Amino acid sequence: MRKLTLVGNRFMTDAEKGEIRLEYYLLEETRDVSNYMPLYGMRIMKWSKASDGILREQKTAAAISYSREFVLEILNQFIRNLVTPMCMLELIDEKVSQEYCQDIPRIG
Repeated sequence: MRKLTLVGNRFMTDAEKGEIRLEYYLLEETRDVSNYMPLYGMRIMKWSKASDGILREQKTAAAISYSREFVLEILNQFIRNLVTPMCMLELIDEKVSQEYCQDIPRIG
């Protein structure tokens, strides 16, 4: 079962496309119903005007962590910094690496 919750939205202005709306969602997904341990992810949607109507771009990262607080922390940072779908996955990778790989000893 998947559940999407809108956490926040932001507006910005682009010289070419005019007003852009960014929507930030928390994704909760239960894969093993017997255990009910949800995985958390996120989705960012970008809405802008195009010559032939409305242009929608979105990216989803379905399974980032079992920690709701950790994913919300990343999501709120993305909201503050107006992160777009285009760079979302790279930034998630960076944040997860910082959080979970900081205690791994370096070789060399």
